[in-house]
Amino acid sequence: MIIYYYDKIEVVLSNITDSKGGDIMYKTIVHKGDYITYMRGDRIVTEPVDVIYKQIKDRECINSDIISIRKCRSYIEADPISIFDSLSYLYGVEVYDDNDELMNSNGGTFNKCQLSNTDDILLGRTDIDDAIDMVYAYLLGYLYRSVHGMRIKGSRKAVVTFKNNTSVVESSLKVMDKCIASYNKLTSNDFDVNYIMQICGDHHEHISVTLVDSHDNGFIYGFIKMIHQWYGNIGMKSINAQKRIPHGILNARRQIRNKFIDGLVDYMNHNRKDVLSFDEIVYNLYAEGVGKQFAITYRLLLEPLFISYKASVNLESYRKPKVTYNADNNNISRFDDAMIKGSQKVETRRGKTLSSRAYIIESREILGVNGYKLEK
Repeated sequence: MIIYYYDKIEVVLSNITDSKGGDIMYKTIVHKGDYITYMRGDRIVTEPVDVIYKQIKDRECINSDIISIRKCRSYIEADPISIFDSLSYLYGVEVYDDNDELMNSNGGTFNKCQLSNTDDILLGRTDIDDAIDMVYAYLLGYLYRSVHGMRIKGSRKAVVTFKNNTSVVESSLKVMDKCIASYNKLTSNDFDVNYIMQICGDHHEHISVTLVDSHDNGFIYGFIKMIHQWYGNIGMKSINAQKRIPHGILNARRQIRNKFIDGLVDYMNHNRKDVLSFDEIVYNLYAEGVGKQFAITYRLLLEPLFISYKASVNLESYRKPKVTYNADNNNISRFDDAMIKGSQKVETRRGKTLSSRAYIIESREILGVNGYKLEK
């Protein structure tokens, strides 16, 4: 019998049944920042655990692998001690069977799993819908590289902040103009976006550009709506571009994911003098960021597209390892030998104190966590 703490009340995880009266097969302990892969209807989806919690915490789940989810107090997630730890965070995952036995108590074998099956099923979308998403995905990929951050001001206004580099701002606005033109051609509209530019920051270190639709329900309106959908948060007011790849991109059709990649690459190509090169090779999918979500989502963006990478990690920063990815879509197999492997033996490690940043997920099948699934 396993006892965890939920809202300061002891919860015994045994003899629990699902809404259909059948025994719950698995209980998984995960932590804030973990990404869960599961079946929802006929779709395989990958979403952050906090987004899943907000979606279904008070709902009865029938047509899903997940039966229920709730926050709990568990041992805090330990700090990563290796590159693999820093890219997968599997050492903090605990999977229990229907007898409340920890299935990975002596270490478990985790295998990479399919993140999405969107390309294999019909979603009731038109070719125009996909084409519009491709325009927005490309723009978001380009801005992910170029902007310092983005704030959403209502339904038709956004403020993007750049480092004080005029050439980067100009190239980004040219790309936006081309995206607006593509959108208008697809939708037979004549939308325009007004730009208001100003220097900002205590030391004039940034340039902010306010983007305002010239019409109701225009290009920026659609872009903001898509951002809310891809990040799973309709109340989102700001984006830290270097924090994570939106999970909606991970679940999108391959052609949409490729357009996001194209945006990342074109920023590098348009601003080569500002990018890093090694051995005279420009790694056009080079990325650097801090924290768990960045490390996981950038890997989950590259791997399903069969783009290899070489990752390095600075473990010195407290609880926010700095991760660097070297990758190049012109030579996608360049780092095949450097990628983390498809099957990994993982020893469970816990922190020494209790934390309320954990979740218990009850499910009918073993769930994927951060792109891996425990082998039965």
